[in-house]
Amino acid sequence: MNRLMLFVIFYIASTHVNSATIYQSATGPFDSTTCCGTFINATQFTGAIFSIPSQTNIESIGGHFYDFTEKDGSIFGAIVGLNASNYPSNNGLTLDNVLAYNIFTPTTGSDYLAPISATLNIGTYAVVFGSGLFGTTGNQALTLLQPNEATSSNGSIIYTNASSSPDQWSTSSDKPNRYRIIVTGSPSPVPIPATIWLLGSGLLGLAGLAQRNKQRRQNYLTSSLDNFK
Repeated sequence: MNRLMLFVIFYIASTHVNSATIYQSATGPFDSTTCCGTFINATQFTGAIFSIPSQTNIESIGGHFYDFTEKDGSIFGAIVGLNASNYPSNNGLTLDNVLAYNIFTPTTGSDYLAPISATLNIGTYAVVFGSGLFGTTGNQALTLLQPNEATSSNGSIIYTNASSSPDQWSTSSDKPNRYRIIVTGSPSPVPIPATIWLLGSGLLGLAGLAQRNKQRRQNYLTSSLDNFK
């Protein structure tokens, strides 16, 4: 019986997993000559397209944000669905299918993660950073990773701005994945079958019954010994 109870406890505990990196566009180090970046503000959104192989709870988004003199205020970070063209919207500087978002002022000069909550099914999505939506007015930037050969080939960087790509989204080609964008989360817990809960309840009931029977036997033996005095 004890082994069965341990199995139930282990099964329930195994359905809870810790947060991990779901997507990271660039994994290389930032060296002492780190410079430059790409703006995140009301005239330019920057993000990344990523895929997940199983239902996942997204818990935070962020990246390596650039420390520059003109940085100021809060920006948004959003998880969005993609349209038929595999972009976040049909027009630039807009988001058509926002699944979750957060507003934050990032710490610059290092990796920064902002909490967010979204449960995503298997598929491809985008994480987008910008300003001008959800009441944000900030001006921030993502750091350009140095050197180029330290980047990851996973996913793709996307952007939209008011000058070089008005009213449309583009995929970065001149500096592919040289900006660190991070998404963390964990696989959705596997639902615990009702039979497991019933088994656990039954085992606890049997354990209680066995304890009561043991106590009754002890009381009976004590009473019998008293009668022979």
